[in-house]
Amino acid sequence: MSLNQEENGLVFDCFFRCAEQKQIDRGTVLIASNPKAAEFHSCIKQALAQLEHMKDEDCPAELVDMTIARLKLATAIKPLPHNNSHQ
Repeated sequence: MSLNQEENGLVFDCFFRCAEQKQIDRGTVLIASNPKAAEFHSCIKQALAQLEHMKDEDCPAELVDMTIARLKLATAIKPLPHNNSHQ
């Protein structure tokens, strides 16, 4: 069973610490109690670890906000079922 949209959001919020503390705490509990959430959190961590060498440069706040918003949007979009009846 995969994570739902809210659970994906909680994992992101927890990882990026970009929500109220209550939401971050909920994400922490989810990651600790749900293997899928823990796996997703680990994947984010591994993917972003490759950028560690870039820490010396400041990232503009607008870019941070836009990137997080796009990541959240990407988790919210679900593909529509393919329907061949209109061809």
